[in-house]
Amino acid sequence: MEMKERLKDLASGVLGAGIGYGYSLYREIAARANVAVRPELAKVDWMTALLSDHFEDWLFYHFPNEMKIIYAAIGCVAGYLLFKYVVKD
Repeated sequence: MEMKERLKDLASGVLGAGIGYGYSLYREIAARANVAVRPELAKVDWMTALLSDHFEDWLFYHFPNEMKIIYAAIGCVAGYLLFKYVVKD
């Protein structure tokens, strides 16, 4: 594998991680806004949030840093796989 391909792989992973992290920031802001509008969302348990279709808001409100890491990791893998197998020279 030559250096140019390695740099492409690295860049695609970094780009994907950046997109994942950016989306997680958006989701965290949206979750905080939803809790500001409906303060009872901050007090419900995870099952109630899941059944009321607010589970992602609940996760981002209670675990914002962990969710940013998860979304960045998913974005990194997705970016790498996208450029490796879909976008070809």
